[in-house]
Amino acid sequence: MDFETLKISGLSVIKAMIASGSEETQYLDFKRKADPGRTDLQRDDKKALGEAVSGFANADGGVLIVGVGTSIADGLDRAASEHPIDNVREVAERYRAYLNECASPPVPDCEVVEIQSEADSSGFIAIRIPKSELRPHMSVAPTHHRFYRRTADR
Repeated sequence: MDFETLKISGLSVIKAMIASGSEETQYLDFKRKADPGRTDLQRDDKKALGEAVSGFANADGGVLIVGVGTSIADGLDRAASEHPIDNVREVAERYRAYLNECASPPVPDCEVVEIQSEADSSGFIAIRIPKSELRPHMSVAPTHHRFYRRTADR
C-alpha cells in the first residue's frame, strides 16, 4: 500500500480495494468506526486505534483505513463493504488528536488523511503509522493496556 497514492487518489483506491476484496496484510488494516454518524471517538474506536498504532509501530509500520468493513474469505480478512464516516474532516481531527494519547510512548510522525466523498462531507480516514525506533509501544486506550506487534494480517 503506497500511502502517497492513497492520499492522491484515495476514494478510487479504497473503492477498488473493496471491489477486489483486498486482504489485510502486515502493512494494511481495515476498521469500521463504531458509530460513523458521531464525530467523537468511542471506546471501540480508541481501542482499535491503540492496537493499530502499537502493532504497526512495533513492527514495520503500516496503514490503517477507517470506514471499511471486512469479511473472512479463505481464512483472511478482506475489504468487503463501505462504511463512510459523516463529517470526515472533523473526525479526522479527533483521530489526529488521539494519536498522542493512544500509545505509550507516543509514536512520532504518524499521518492522518481524510478521504472525502465528492457528494457530501462523508468519507474515509487513512492513517500512516511508521515503524518506530522508540519501541516497544503499548496501547493505552481506555481499559486497554497491552503491547501489540503486527504480523501477517493480525
